[in-house]
Amino acid sequence: TQPLVYALSASVLCGVPVVFTKHSSYEDMDFFARHRVFHSLACKRVKRFVGVSDQATEILRRVFQRAASRCQTQINGTELPTEPQRHAASGPEAHHGKTVIVTVCRLAPEKDLVTLLWAFAGMHDAEPETELWIVGDGTERANLMTLADNLGVKDAVRFWGFRGRIEQILGCADMFVNSSWTEGISISILEAMSMGLPIVATAVGGTPAIVKPGVNGLLVQARSPHELATALLKLVRDNELRRVLGENSRREVEEHWSLARMAERYLSMYHEALGIHVPLELQGIGVSG
Repeated sequence: TQPLVYALSASVLCGVPVVFTKHSSYEDMDFFARHRVFHSLACKRVKRFVGVSDQATEILRRVFQRAASRCQTQINGTELPTEPQRHAASGPEAHHGKTVIVTVCRLAPEKDLVTLLWAFAGMHDAEPETELWIVGDGTERANLMTLADNLGVKDAVRFWGFRGRIEQILGCADMFVNSSWTEGISISILEAMSMGLPIVATAVGGTPAIVKPGVNGLLVQARSPHELATALLKLVRDNELRRVLGENSRREVEEHWSLARMAERYLSMYHEALGIHVPLELQGIGVSG
């Protein structure tokens, strides 16, 4: 809400249009329902309301009904590592004989790592040569470590904390999991896809737009340890399926969700907002992948 208020103020002072992007799927736009002056100003000055997921876009359409035709979804992108970068990221830990399941997120309630730990504990007895790597930090870390201990999987769950070069972790993993009960578009999922990992994720927010069941991953209901455990077991037990889904993940990013593709889409919106016509033959020049 605050960024849009600031942008509207700058727009009035400088006489420039606004392109506003909503990154979360939270219902956090009540300010504009309560302050009709800002609501009217937004409908007038914002040339494009952008949601990073269909769920976020629907919130924008509902709040700014007069400008619904100017609301659209633009999924964010991620850097596409080169093949040498991918291979360099695969360290010796990738060959320690365990099947590694990794997740990368803030350790916050909405990421629902409680469900993930219950799911992992449920499958670990059947497949003891598996490990769960949790990368990130947050308010729930101590509680999650206690839960892992209580579930009897403390030695199979590794809490990495915050890591600056996440590709080094992803390069050592066999699959990626996201257990959130709310999500916009998860950059962590896209980063894992760019590294060629198959995905197991909850079908919430914008995730179904990037994780296609049977193509590059598996989708499950949120807050369902049983469904999540079943999906994880399926990939743990099928090396060939992991390989195929992982290759498709990489291809999906290359074709649709790279930073270069994202930049092209946003440049097109900015040109449209400013009334600039770019000849077709010049579109994409200056944007490289």
